[in-house]
Amino acid sequence: MSYALAVEELNRVDASVGITMWAHNSLCTNHITLFGSKEQKAAYLPRLARGESLGAWGLTEPGSGSDAAAMKTRAVAEGERFVLNGSKAFITNAGVAEVAVVMAVTDPARGNKGISAFVLDKGMPGFSAGRPYRKLGLHASNTAELIFDNVAVPAGRLLGELGMGFVNTMQVLEGGRVAMAAMAVGIAQAALDTALAYMKERRAFGRTLAEFNGLQGMIADMGTEVEAARLLTLRAAALKDAGKPAKTAASMAKVFASEVAMKAATKSLQIHGGPVTSRSFRSSGSSATPSSPRSARAPPKSSAWSSPATSWASGRARREPAGPMEPSVLYEVRNGVGTITLNRPEVLNALHTDLAAQLADHAEAAAADPDVWVVVVRGRGRAFCSGMDRKALSAGKIGEAFYRHWIRGLNCLEDMDKLVLGVLHGYSIGGGLQLAVACDLRLATDDAVLGLGATRHGLIPDGSIMRLARIIGLGRAKELTLLNDHIAPEAALAMGLVNWVVPAADVEAKLAEVVDKAFHASRTATGHAKRLLHASFHADPRDMIEEIMRAQQDCMTSWEIEAANRSWDAAKKDVRFYPRPG
Repeated sequence: MSYALAVEELNRVDASVGITMWAHNSLCTNHITLFGSKEQKAAYLPRLARGESLGAWGLTEPGSGSDAAAMKTRAVAEGERFVLNGSKAFITNAGVAEVAVVMAVTDPARGNKGISAFVLDKGMPGFSAGRPYRKLGLHASNTAELIFDNVAVPAGRLLGELGMGFVNTMQVLEGGRVAMAAMAVGIAQAALDTALAYMKERRAFGRTLAEFNGLQGMIADMGTEVEAARLLTLRAAALKDAGKPAKTAASMAKVFASEVAMKAATKSLQIHGGPVTSRSFRSSGSSATPSSPRSARAPPKSSAWSSPATSWASGRARREPAGPMEPSVLYEVRNGVGTITLNRPEVLNALHTDLAAQLADHAEAAAADPDVWVVVVRGRGRAFCSGMDRKALSAGKIGEAFYRHWIRGLNCLEDMDKLVLGVLHGYSIGGGLQLAVACDLRLATDDAVLGLGATRHGLIPDGSIMRLARIIGLGRAKELTLLNDHIAPEAALAMGLVNWVVPAADVEAKLAEVVDKAFHASRTATGHAKRLLHASFHADPRDMIEEIMRAQQDCMTSWEIEAANRSWDAAKKDVRFYPRPG
């Protein structure tokens, strides 16, 4: 019970810290405590308990979680060792852990009873972590893949009995669910505290929000649900302390408290209104970030996969509601395509700090959204982007904040595991060209004007100079950067700066054609291909063989390769990955 109270208080302040501690204690350390040998406990528990090493726990895979029959990671016995191959997904602490407990199939024929657990150390040959995921919440928590490439694990690292890994996992999760429920209670309490504090500060129609009966009722409902979730959690913890069966109570507490956390966070956002959607907003009542732990161990299931739509260009769009002022960047999601539109047509979509910040935020949202398969970047009005806002620059309003947001947005577009298309029309110069080259592919209208004008105005382009050199070669990049010449669309096509040039009237048809092709490409393979292509500019491809093999293994264990094989076997045709095949 004392542990549940501690978890609640940590998550009341910062859920990222809370989930880091939860994965370390409730999963990794607890698994070793319950089922480790004397030698294993002596080797690992002291440094885990002292906090000298962080622990991770690997069960979830891209195609399986508690569905152990779908687990792909294999551990093959070879003499006095096991050889592990496969990967784990959405693993908390994956990139920072020194110790990891992982589950692998040792006897495929036995189903759940053919799974065993192993304890691994960071640095073992073939054992590595992938890049951290860019999540919608819990940003300070490290979440990534664990990758096993012929990892030789001594037989002494078998944790518990051979074939008992899944059974032991369920026992570990019983205590983990109590702690997860406590996390949700802390998050819900933080949302309630923050809403209350804001209601006492904010005034409307001559009264504080706390004086409005409707909002008082909302707070009463939140308080009641939070207290009920807390009591369910403490009941499960008390049963655990007493050595009584707690599986059902823990599951009830986890599901109820998680729902309460989500509802409390949603109601708190409603009470705060528009200002809380800004990253710079901070209520004086609390520094906590409400973020439900419902999907802390696995990604949310997307309803988009069951969409009957077959064309991204039709159907109902999800678009951010406009506030009192028109946003500088618009973002909408329509049937698998996230469209980011620069929205300052009166100044030819010139860049300033707010636009850069909104662009970066929308790019990160698109990268993290499972409903988005392709991202399109375009400009509203007569231009894609005319570069820096000269008035803002002259007034000293373009500074460090702009460049941090700008680079964040460009890097996100280049790094995301999705195809990014830039649609260029009118002026696409200066920062506009820098934005364009951060996209994977570029479609230009026959009236587009491209170029870099920075040095003409006593400035230098940002890091996109390096992207430009990768695309068109060092010599042409120097020519564009140093001489500031404008480039006609056909010349840009000839040098590889754009991929297609079409009349303005044909843009949407061409865009739909390209997007449809992207829907037939595996997103797992797309992400790896982008990363490996970028890396090949800085490394000898002969030195990348291990990375390529890991990428291939990841692709081969993804749902996409299975869907592709089924489609080919059934009809001898390529599969369409979006919408996701049944």
